[in-house]
Amino acid sequence: MPNYRRVGRSRKKIVSDTSQPVQGELRQYYDKLDTTKKKLQHSGIDFEVFASWHRRRLSWATGVELVAPLEVRSELELKSVANLARSLL
Repeated sequence: MPNYRRVGRSRKKIVSDTSQPVQGELRQYYDKLDTTKKKLQHSGIDFEVFASWHRRRLSWATGVELVAPLEVRSELELKSVANLARSLL
């Protein structure tokens, strides 16, 4: 729900938003999700992620979904991800 501030006689400007707290079943879902994440992090489950790709033709473009086990922390690493995408295609 937006919070307004008066700007002139009849004009208003949105200055912030107020959201309702998460309630009921949704709160239980997020609590369960958090406990599961913490369990997995604590137990140190090891798994492998293999590089893969999937091309999808859309009405306005060609979409490419890439899965790769790497972290992107800088512009240089982003270039390496782009090169990986080109090599997979």
